Amino acid sequence: MESTTFSRVYKNILGHPSVASNALEISRTFNALVGDEERIKFIVQLDALKNFKYPILTRGKDEKKAESARKNGNIFFSKRDLEKSLEAFNESVTFADSKHTRSLAYANRSAVLFECGRLQDSLEDIERSFSEGYPPELSPKLYYRKANILSKVGRVSEAVEIAEKGLKFSKNIIESDSWISKLSKLSESFAELGVDGDGKVGDVANAPEDHGVFPSLNEANPLYPSASSAIIVEYAEGRGRYFVAKRDIIPGEVLMVEKPYASCLLPSAFKSNCQNCFRGCDLPVPCLKCSMVVFCSEKCRTESVWFHDIECLAMESIYDDEFGDTAYLSFRTMLTKTFSAWKLFSKSSLASGKGENDKFNISEEIYDPGDYSNVYKLVKNSSERNPSDLFKRTLMALILADILCQTAYENEVLDDDLKTFLGGLMLRHLQNYPCNAHAVDELCIRNPVDMLGAQGVQIAEAVYPTLSLLNHSCDPSTVRVHYGDIAVVYAIQAVKSGEAIYCNYGAHYALTKKAERQMSLKKQYFFECSCPPCLHDWPIYDALWRTGDRYKCPKCGTKSLNNKIPSCQSCKEDLSTLWSTVEVMKSNYARFYAKVVSNECIDECMAFLVDYLRFLHDVIVRPSAEFNDCQETLKQCMIVKGNRRFIK
Repeated sequence: MESTTFSRVYKNILGHPSVASNALEISRTFNALVGDEERIKFIVQLDALKNFKYPILTRGKDEKKAESARKNGNIFFSKRDLEKSLEAFNESVTFADSKHTRSLAYANRSAVLFECGRLQDSLEDIERSFSEGYPPELSPKLYYRKANILSKVGRVSEAVEIAEKGLKFSKNIIESDSWISKLSKLSESFAELGVDGDGKVGDVANAPEDHGVFPSLNEANPLYPSASSAIIVEYAEGRGRYFVAKRDIIPGEVLMVEKPYASCLLPSAFKSNCQNCFRGCDLPVPCLKCSMVVFCSEKCRTESVWFHDIECLAMESIYDDEFGDTAYLSFRTMLTKTFSAWKLFSKSSLASGKGENDKFNISEEIYDPGDYSNVYKLVKNSSERNPSDLFKRTLMALILADILCQTAYENEVLDDDLKTFLGGLMLRHLQNYPCNAHAVDELCIRNPVDMLGAQGVQIAEAVYPTLSLLNHSCDPSTVRVHYGDIAVVYAIQAVKSGEAIYCNYGAHYALTKKAERQMSLKKQYFFECSCPPCLHDWPIYDALWRTGDRYKCPKCGTKSLNNKIPSCQSCKEDLSTLWSTVEVMKSNYARFYAKVVSNECIDECMAFLVDYLRFLHDVIVRPSAEFNDCQETLKQCMIVKGNRRFIK
């Protein structure tokens, strides 16, 4: 995807004579502005942007590419290279513009799936091929394949019916004798099969994984329905709203389950994941207009109409690499409301600058993650931003708003004030999303019995209003796992009643040294971290292994013990029971770790790891390599239940 358009516009504006000759005054005036709408108004009035209209670009279908890919697929199929054949037919399906070409691609793909033993998938592609108008003169081969599949799964009466349909079509084609013979023999074989079986389509070898069923909260917080009743929100100057434990929390507890207000797949995942539900799809169902995105089913394609029918018109313009993840999410956010709803919101007290108090939802009303006002009020940090960065974001917001007006609101009456308002909202989210949006990840697995090679990959971006209230620690007490775009937050530490609940913004003490963490957090989130690892400059993981772990005396709490000491140096407590328990737990951990690596008995492993982590909380001195190992293994058990996909 070419990404020069925004750069070219930005460069042209800065180089325009009216800007270049008056740069200092323009900079001073812009820097003095405090509101997002004011910034949009100012930039629109520049001579360099008079009569500005951003080019609307998309990537449509290509019949030649589709036909070429299908021919390549047939060549690979003849050589029994089923993997490459499947890839080629997928490409043909994606680029096909006509029903005829799509029907041929689906039919060919069904043949590959049949050979792979993916009978249900093959059957679905046969149905797709027929629904797209597969040529009648070629249909006997599809009827033969369909009857064959149905017979294999015991649906004999249906198989007989399909074979008879195939025989009727065979009488009117050039190769009639051949197909009549094949279908007749197939029909005769059905007599030996007897009555219908259970009707289940069997082997789905090599079918793609997606994710398990996401867990639910045992009891929801009455004011924050996405959060557990075990946590509550408090407020403090300088910290804003934050979550604390209402009671003692143990590792493994589900603390939050939230559907995002808005989410969008990233361009890097457009061809591997469903545009609507984010599931991995190795058998794409295409958009009928553009060739840039895929769906896992016709159902998801239909469900995506509210956003993709608009984005489809300008995919290359919106998903310019230089805009970045938060820009894509900002545009998607603007599609969550209708034109009339935005007009109404523009007249609200919140939009006019009232009601943005951070204490707004502490006790007065339910904090609904589906309420746009909770997205609107997420912190922007405008005053902390570099003026040149803010100017660039303002131009980006103007462009995205222009694309929105040319696509979604093409037939609406737009006055300058409303255009400015929409641009201001876009700019708002280009500021608050970098500090509040979340990456949606997927676990890519190469070998299902060797999880050491599994790798987490970001596939989407989403905004979760409730999750955004979690503050950062370089030693977080939670981990976030995604099921589609639904976020589940698990506890990965024991948290005492009254203590704060923390997540991690991407700077973890075990992986990154303090100076680098502080720099990255200051650059993106505009704060200096004062968590224990930062205050005490905890060593990174590699250094922890070299120093070894230290333990606490179970009687007096002395924190400098190692397993070579028979008794506590302070209180003389005999430590033999502690050391024997440590050895047993370490031995059990090694056994369960091997199971996790092999992707076996995950629930059983989680139960042990929770117990072991609680034990380590009581006896070990942090930071600790053993604690980190147990915690990371527990996280792996949680993550493998979420978004996952097998890759080769």
